[in-house]
Amino acid sequence: MDPHTIDQNTQAAVAALDDDELVALVVAEVGTRTRFTPVRGGVEVLLTLAGGIGTQRDIALRRSTDPAVIVERVHTESAAEARVLEHPMLDSTGVADVLDRGGAGRSAAQRLRAGGSIVGVRVAGRYLHPAFQFDAARAEVRPHVARVNQLLDAAGDPWGAASWWLSPNGRLSGGVSPADLAASSDPESHGLVVAIAEALLDD
Repeated sequence: MDPHTIDQNTQAAVAALDDDELVALVVAEVGTRTRFTPVRGGVEVLLTLAGGIGTQRDIALRRSTDPAVIVERVHTESAAEARVLEHPMLDSTGVADVLDRGGAGRSAAQRLRAGGSIVGVRVAGRYLHPAFQFDAARAEVRPHVARVNQLLDAAGDPWGAASWWLSPNGRLSGGVSPADLAASSDPESHGLVVAIAEALLDD
């Protein structure tokens, strides 16, 4: 089909997808078409690796036929998701809105994730971002949060970073999490959360 004949609304909707969401859409659609079934796995691997979205090991685990591997992975990921996703989240459009970058669409969140300034976890083919990271009144990523995300390598290990932020921390009393400190209006709390993250790297 000539791309110029595709409905403009459809083109706009596809253009608004970030790279990971586009890959998920293409793989899902290829999988529904019998003609392309034999090459579905190859398409997924090529698109995923070309976009830097995953590793060969991650793809192999997701496609493993070993029941023990699958069960262990599902249990681990389910526990992590349950712990993290009980907190308020923003999708990519919500990030653009809170940062007053509506015209940038989902690309604003994608750039911030790629640069390691924010944590975004992929769930069911889309990214969700813990809401505490953003100062809606100032329309910005909280600077101390961006600093800690860089220390935690949020771009390389988003689930690990999100879990650290949103879980009670042993260096804090009363079940307080680093995210609680980060969202506080007290500047001393902001300095403390950076110090805790730096100490984590020194341990």
